[in-house]
Amino acid sequence: MSEQRNGFGCCGIAELANIYDDESPELSILGVDGPDDQGIIIFSDTNETRYKYGLALARYIRKHNLGSVTGKTPTINPNTSNKVKVWMWSTNRTNLKRHQKVLRKKFPPKVEEWWNR
Repeated sequence: MSEQRNGFGCCGIAELANIYDDESPELSILGVDGPDDQGIIIFSDTNETRYKYGLALARYIRKHNLGSVTGKTPTINPNTSNKVKVWMWSTNRTNLKRHQKVLRKKFPPKVEEWWNR
């Protein structure tokens, strides 16, 4: 499952990493568990997947009123020559927390996830 990485140390910004590991945008949303002061979450995807994970997550966030999402123009990663697209999500924490409660009923934690905590 994707996971929210630590914030950047200031400004209330965090990264939602590894969204390509998720079977659905719902699982990516469940990966958001940082402090409430992290109001901006960035996530990214590459042209190798035709940006399908990032696009699906952005659509899901908009559809469920979990905040506003802005996608940036893809940029070439000079180390891999892949194009990387970054989205910036300004979270609506009230709606997000409410929606996560619903999702936790649909996707209960797996036993091995509990052991790894």
